[in-house]
Amino acid sequence: MDAVVGQSGRTCSGLLRVLAMSLVVPLLLTACVNAASSPTAGATAAPTESPSAVPSDSPTEAPTATAAPNATAVPTATASPTPTVTPEPTAKGTAASAQWTGIKWTSVGPIAGLVPATPAADLSTDVNVFGWSRGYVAFGSSYDMASMDASTSNLVSSSSTDAVHWTTPKPMSVAGLTYAVEVTSVSETPSALVAIGRIVGVACGGPSTVSAMWSSLDGLTWSRVTPPADFASASVYTVDGGPSGFIAFGHLKDGLTQSLWTSSDGRTWHSKLLPKSVFGNVVVQGATSLAAGFAVSGAVETGEGCGGPQYETPSLWWSADGSAWTRATLTGAAAATNSTISVTRINSRTYMAVANQWDEATQAVTTKVWVTSDGRTWKVVPSPAPMLVATIITDGRQGLAISTAPTDPVSPVTPLMVATVDDDLSVRVLTQTGDMPTVEESVNAWNTTLGPAGLVVVGMDTHSLWLGEPVR
Repeated sequence: MDAVVGQSGRTCSGLLRVLAMSLVVPLLLTACVNAASSPTAGATAAPTESPSAVPSDSPTEAPTATAAPNATAVPTATASPTPTVTPEPTAKGTAASAQWTGIKWTSVGPIAGLVPATPAADLSTDVNVFGWSRGYVAFGSSYDMASMDASTSNLVSSSSTDAVHWTTPKPMSVAGLTYAVEVTSVSETPSALVAIGRIVGVACGGPSTVSAMWSSLDGLTWSRVTPPADFASASVYTVDGGPSGFIAFGHLKDGLTQSLWTSSDGRTWHSKLLPKSVFGNVVVQGATSLAAGFAVSGAVETGEGCGGPQYETPSLWWSADGSAWTRATLTGAAAATNSTISVTRINSRTYMAVANQWDEATQAVTTKVWVTSDGRTWKVVPSPAPMLVATIITDGRQGLAISTAPTDPVSPVTPLMVATVDDDLSVRVLTQTGDMPTVEESVNAWNTTLGPAGLVVVGMDTHSLWLGEPVR
């Protein structure tokens, strides 16, 4: 499912140093184009609330392959006809039936009921949509920008199998939270979905931590997760799901001790402390669930020079169960003044690691890319395609690179560029037809996701939805 940005695991000052590096490097993988599906890098404007120990809303239902109940047609924003969608095969880990050669776009319009049709002047609204193996889930949040009080906020969810017809939105539990939250990512394993809530509107300066979690078996019914005490009191930066289960990374309550947590169902979490004998003096930046285990990405500190900078080497570790870890060999990895490394899922078979480095002595910024199928053996990619520095999204079968295309400086509208990404990281830009999504260059904010019916784009300013069906 979602690729998440790796973040540093150290005290505030060190965290800012590493995060500043990842923010200024122009080759960072996760950009504003997919901000809603990645953890936000920013300082919390108010104290972060850990998930509260509250009862689940209701028992989750068994998965079903039938269409979601109470589905209603979404009003169209333009004269474009409502498409007849045949979702692609949804078996996890299977290859797409044929390569995409293009995309046919249809404007669908806002999802009814996700946010107030006419919000009050002091009310702000957000809509985030995420694809998964059996459809799409959407979350709408509305809140008072002046107070950010959770008691006056609203959070609802809706589900769809085709991104066109959506269920009547249902409220999600925010009991016990102090500040309003929005759902910023959804991760999937073979047995469950987990939605991550973070405080709305954090400012720059540090990563936004997880404030609440919900789990679901079918995308229809979401239950609030009550995590263990050490998880609830921690600052948790990333949560990722994949074939091997869920894995989360963050700091314990002391703000210094880095920790991992794993879960098979998204509800019961187990702490996995990093063994010093294996990881050494490492700044962890992310954790990823692979087809055969887990990967941890980070930078190993190599010491402080005499009056000079501290150097770091981008590094990766692999584990079958999250307990016993082995450091991977990264050909070409070298120490630099600052190093950040992130792992991105291209599909269920292929994962990509990108290291961005800056050297104080030369003022040079460099990027190195590796690819793997199992997390243990990584192959360096000498000259990655420029599109690989865009946002990468996947449904497990197909990986797409999303970026904004060069635009006429006179025009305020920026079109979208979409390319397929193959197992060898080669890319191919797709042709696009129909009512294509556009956004004003000054706003430049999209929520993009991939699911059985195709590519979905939601404009973050108008909440309008476009569906891009694959052309083969």
